[in-house]
Amino acid sequence: GARLLLPQSSIPWGFVHFVGGAVLGQFPELCYSSLLRPLADKTGLAIICTPYELAPNHNVLADDVGAAFEAALAAGAVR
Repeated sequence: GARLLLPQSSIPWGFVHFVGGAVLGQFPELCYSSLLRPLADKTGLAIICTPYELAPNHNVLADDVGAAFEAALAAGAVR
C-alpha cells in the first residue's frame, strides 16, 4: 500500500501524491527517499508515496493506485 511521509519538525499544510514509475516505482519511499524526505522537510508538505507496478491492464492499476492513495489520505487525516 501507500506510505505517508510527514515533515519531521512541522505540521503539514498540504500534501503531494508521488506515484513511483517503471521498475523502481514499486518501492517509491525506498528508491526516492533522498528526494522525498528533504522535500517533505523543506516544504512542510506531507508526501503520499504510492507504489506503481507495470502490467497490461492500466485500468486495474489505476484503480489500485487510487485506492492506496485514499487509504493513505485517510490515515493522514487521523494524525
